[in-house]
Amino acid sequence: MKPAGWRPTAARRREIRDWRARCRPASVMSSRGVVMDASAMSSSPSSSSSVSSVFDREKLVEWMRARIGDGFKARAHARNLTRACVECAREGAMTLEEVFVRRPALGLPRAVVDGLVGGGGGGGGRGGAFALFVTRVAHEKTSGDGSTKKMIVELRDGHRVEACVMRHAKGRTTLCVSSQVGCKMGCTFCATGTLGELGNLTPGEIVEQLAHASRDDSVRNVVFMGMGEPLNNYASVMEAIEVMRDDKGFGLSASKITVSTVGVIPRMRTLTRDAPGTCLALSLHAPTQELRQKIVPTAKAYKLGDLMAVLDEYLASGPKMKTMIEYCVLGGVNDDETCAEQLGELLRGKEVIVNLIPLNPTDTPAGHVPPKPEAVQKMLEILTRRFGLFTTVRHEMGQDISGACGMLSLKTPGEPDIEDMMAPRKERRSHVRTNGAAKRAGEVTKTAPPVREARSADKTAAAAAALSSLRAERALVVVSVVSAGLFAYSWYSRRSRH
Repeated sequence: MKPAGWRPTAARRREIRDWRARCRPASVMSSRGVVMDASAMSSSPSSSSSVSSVFDREKLVEWMRARIGDGFKARAHARNLTRACVECAREGAMTLEEVFVRRPALGLPRAVVDGLVGGGGGGGGRGGAFALFVTRVAHEKTSGDGSTKKMIVELRDGHRVEACVMRHAKGRTTLCVSSQVGCKMGCTFCATGTLGELGNLTPGEIVEQLAHASRDDSVRNVVFMGMGEPLNNYASVMEAIEVMRDDKGFGLSASKITVSTVGVIPRMRTLTRDAPGTCLALSLHAPTQELRQKIVPTAKAYKLGDLMAVLDEYLASGPKMKTMIEYCVLGGVNDDETCAEQLGELLRGKEVIVNLIPLNPTDTPAGHVPPKPEAVQKMLEILTRRFGLFTTVRHEMGQDISGACGMLSLKTPGEPDIEDMMAPRKERRSHVRTNGAAKRAGEVTKTAPPVREARSADKTAAAAAALSSLRAERALVVVSVVSAGLFAYSWYSRRSRH
């Protein structure tokens, strides 16, 4: 029976129902092939489906090529325009007209400028082909400690998705973006799985989440862990990553972008080719095929054995390929010692980071409950001490605003933050683990990796003495060689004079 203490309140259940209603407006058929609400569409920043986001890179390049006839120049102009749009959006610009006023020396042909802005205002303008924003932030909410901000972003057809900004204590900021409206993967612990897949976001709609977040925060990391399965919207996600990485876009490092997937095997095989250097996060959630099918229904199509094989291929594709294994811990389902041992055996010898994610209470039909802290701690000890796996427990951010993992589909990385967890192994000098007291205080405690013995004071002193002795011997050899050389030179000089 579900513990009464973990049951969502009536107000919380109403909030979830209202949110679902907002994601499923009904009255008009939208360009995504689903029924939409006419009033919501009329309030969208760009109600005309013919107007595209300026961050839709390939569409912008093709449009410019049709007007200037030179593909190379078209791509160069598109990149320059994107850079100007990024800078002006951070300064507060909302339309392309404002961009051209703030950056008049872009060198674009007049025909291109006229076609972009048209004869009027309001983003694309009347007759304008592109707009700086085709989405708008319909609602923002910040957590009580100020570390997390959840944005509800309204798309041009009235659908809404969520993006989450996480400000870490170390001064870095991470953005969690959505790639789809809803999700068809049906994970039993995630609220988004109850919606089904309502449609894919365009590359521009994905990138605009970063543009909105960049107004108030300097975003350093992007994680595709919001609504939807990114690899089911592969083309748009790859194009969005290209704009985020481009030095004439947002200029993010590839290693600061993480794509999360429940295991779409064909797309995992092409990820290293299409987005080299991008980090992968695999949502595993179970150590056996039978248990995974109960938690992740799509596991019936993508078997665990095949998933491990493609994971090995990904890890072998390059020396710096980094992978996080996400494991949502469900009370009484996958949180016992047997599951921990099976998980350790499954991942033994793999250069991965295991991230244990205690379930956040959500109103889903499966009725999962959060695990006991002792169970999570026991799993951590087994994975680290017995199997030597680098393992962390996720510190949730934004739970009070429904912005934590699995709450209205937002999966958020916590302390340690994504760039620390996905850093090359040589940079990880300490094992970061969060205990209950540190969570309440908002702090993170660092302890030495459990698989590495701490040196005693005697061993340290002995090593220092040995090093000092070695240095002295080397210095003596150098002095002897130099002295012998000087003696030989002096002897030869005297002999030559006689």
